[in-house]
Amino acid sequence: MKKSIEQKLQILVSEPFSYFGRSSNLFWFGFCDLVRIPERRVTEREVATYALHVQTAWKLQNDHKILVVTMDVYRPSSIIKEEDFDWEEPGNSLFDEKTVFFAGKISARKSSSGRDLCL
Repeated sequence: MKKSIEQKLQILVSEPFSYFGRSSNLFWFGFCDLVRIPERRVTEREVATYALHVQTAWKLQNDHKILVVTMDVYRPSSIIKEEDFDWEEPGNSLFDEKTVFFAGKISARKSSSGRDLCL
């Protein structure tokens, strides 16, 4: 099964990483160019060419350094006290804190070099 998954995901290797986010413990990762699609509630919205939705254990790493993992969503960010921590509240978790940081790096990289950050 692992080999099959790796083969299916091969299309995403070295593709530009567009965005990531979560709703509760469902995570999504967008890859490649952003495209506009029609939407019922608004005229249109931008989405990545490919989106990966994950609701299982995962980790993102760069070479051998782990950047963010599934369990980060269950840990408070550096600005939240343990007793005030509600992992489902957007912005409260270590995952949310890390992804804000990485989103800034992606944005800075795009604007400074004209190239996208790839996985």
